[in-house]
Amino acid sequence: EGTFEDWYLQFDPPKDATELVLTSACYMTDGTKPFPLSGGRLPLKHSLFDNDAIVLADMPKAVTLKSDKSKRAVTVRYDGMKYLGLWHKPNSDAPYVCIEPWMSLPADDGVTDDLETKRDMVRLKEGGTYENGFTIGVE
Repeated sequence: EGTFEDWYLQFDPPKDATELVLTSACYMTDGTKPFPLSGGRLPLKHSLFDNDAIVLADMPKAVTLKSDKSKRAVTVRYDGMKYLGLWHKPNSDAPYVCIEPWMSLPADDGVTDDLETKRDMVRLKEGGTYENGFTIGVE
């Protein structure tokens, strides 16, 4: 319903996040920058994704895709995840936005990753288990 720009992401609770800087080839860098969310809201516009994904850290643990012109909404809650990826096809008018909770990050630029030392990997002892998840609610 409506145009892409009629929709926004509402983060709960409202607070600013940190954006992790990617290279033009979508590799991680050591860079970060503030990602202000006015009242927890990120208005959608296609140009947000012209440089590919937005990767956030230190963000609220739930986000709702909504519009003031619709009663429909999608809420993603990701309490156990450290990062959130937001994207759609770069340099396009794609009629969607992907909301992806992440536990770890893509490879660093110029680094061949060793899974034993890669940051944010969950390491288990032999026979160990780990559970994590996220929920998606549709209105």
